[in-house]
Amino acid sequence: MGSTGRTCYSDVLPFTAMVMVECIIVGGNTLFKSATAQGINSYVFTTYVFLVGFLFLLPCPFFIRRQFSFLIVSSLGIMQDPPISNSTSCFNFFCRSSNNQGLKFSIVIKLFLLSLIGYLSQIFGYIGIKYSSPTLSSVMSNLAPAFTFILAFFFRMEKLNLRSYTSQAKIVGTIVSISGALVATLYNGTSVTVSSDSSSLYWIIGGILLASQNFLLSFVLVSQAHIMMEYPVELMVVFVFGLSGLIVAAFAGLIMVRDLDAWNLKPDMMLASIIYMGISTGFLNGLIQVWALRSARFM
Repeated sequence: MGSTGRTCYSDVLPFTAMVMVECIIVGGNTLFKSATAQGINSYVFTTYVFLVGFLFLLPCPFFIRRQFSFLIVSSLGIMQDPPISNSTSCFNFFCRSSNNQGLKFSIVIKLFLLSLIGYLSQIFGYIGIKYSSPTLSSVMSNLAPAFTFILAFFFRMEKLNLRSYTSQAKIVGTIVSISGALVATLYNGTSVTVSSDSSSLYWIIGGILLASQNFLLSFVLVSQAHIMMEYPVELMVVFVFGLSGLIVAAFAGLIMVRDLDAWNLKPDMMLASIIYMGISTGFLNGLIQVWALRSARFM
């Protein structure tokens, strides 16, 4: 009974959580398309999404039974073996480290570089949706598991046994995902196309950008899995990643969009899209993904 429960926890729950992530992303893509119809800039939208996501992440360290100063002090290598409460709260689960290892500066640098790649991934995705549609974005998101499997195998984080049914299923799934993405990109049919005035060239460009988005996203997931092996503290990883992403997004946004009027927000669908994307992709998705990575040991 106990073994069955552990199997459900390590396999079924992470899978269910990642399905929820995909559903959230589909809704966010549709809202983004609606927001861009009102003229919002992709760089401005991305910056506000990172800002909203970080605002929801900001109070998280205060809820755990460690002091918030541990995040800053431990990154400098000053504090070791912080006190851990025996509480079984959810936040304690996210911040519990098996070896009580402090947050190293090298990990902060890695997360900052990953946030830069994650930012580029979002920019590619938003521009790709502009060139195509949320429907194509949802179809191309099937490339993420395929790219993740390929990268994990390349970095020796995934074992491949051709005699194993599990490995065979992963290979077939990878081939099907890539084939489906190619068909959806190269065939601009009436059942997929949303706007009649979007040319085939724009559709293909959008498909390439969306494929690039999912490749970068897969690279981020694989790299996060590697970081989680070194520092298995989910909430701190998401917190530092969110802060780094906000810094990158704000810096790039202020450089690319210098018109202050473009940063003005109105209480309409544009603002609702930013809040939804910030909470879902910037906050919930980050927590769910790193939790699933640790629970499943790698997906």
